[in-house]
Amino acid sequence: MNNNLKSIFELLELERASLFELLQKVPVEVLQQRPNENGWSVIQILDHMLQVERASLTYLKKKIKAGAEVPEATFSSRIRTFLLITFLHSPMKFKAPATLKTPVNDKELGEMLHIWNAVRKDLIRFLEVFPENLLSKAIFKHPVSGRIRMDQTLQFFRAHQRHHLQQIQRTLNKING
Repeated sequence: MNNNLKSIFELLELERASLFELLQKVPVEVLQQRPNENGWSVIQILDHMLQVERASLTYLKKKIKAGAEVPEATFSSRIRTFLLITFLHSPMKFKAPATLKTPVNDKELGEMLHIWNAVRKDLIRFLEVFPENLLSKAIFKHPVSGRIRMDQTLQFFRAHQRHHLQQIQRTLNKING
């Protein structure tokens, strides 16, 4: 695996492990409790995060088959990635893409972890065989920021994960008063 992709993936995994370690201490009824009528429960937030990674990986697997036909990343993809990550670091709310299902609220934390582990194993297998000649290509098309490279996609995953970690913390604070 490319060293840059590996280092970003390792940080992504470390942050996810830390999140699940924190959530292990929270009762299941709290994890499934919505903070208000329009808010998502912690389980719904986790389901959304999982859906995003799963759908993105499915897309990446499809695009990698195009090989040389994938366009080169441009300088503007760097700027768009920077803006996307900056927005995800802000407290702003974003509407989930319409292509994603409404997150479910009927899973337990262990089940979420099991499913997410499988997706991450699939992602690491994908990264292990990711061709060096595609590293400069705009392999992923984010619904808002457009085409970005594989390393930028992993950076998006990290920013997305951190964005929702903040949402999880706000949700738990509201529920716990």
